[in-house]
Amino acid sequence: MSPDRKRWSVFLVALLACGIAVAHPHLRAAQPAPGGRARAVRELRLRFSEDLEPALSTVHLESGGGEAVVEPAATVARGDPRTLVLNLHRKLPAGRYRVRWAAVGADGHRTHGTYWFTASP
Repeated sequence: MSPDRKRWSVFLVALLACGIAVAHPHLRAAQPAPGGRARAVRELRLRFSEDLEPALSTVHLESGGGEAVVEPAATVARGDPRTLVLNLHRKLPAGRYRVRWAAVGADGHRTHGTYWFTASP
């Protein structure tokens, strides 16, 4: 194989690898924000880098002590397939909370993570 052809082959493999790495849904923004403080929290909104598979993407909320805050399942926002929304039954009491999320992209790639925020009265 000629040196030019080898270079092109390496370039194409690297280009494909970059495309595969970018294909995973990554958390881009959230409300309340990771590490932030928010008042009157009635919903969580998590925005991802790509469209989500609604049936496989989840958001769970826990109190600072690790107890689950039982709420209905998160749903993909109407008209925005990149945003998961967790509507809360009532305003969160003041305290520290952990958000655990899992996101599956339309291509089947799964990512997950956690973050904390503080709710104030």
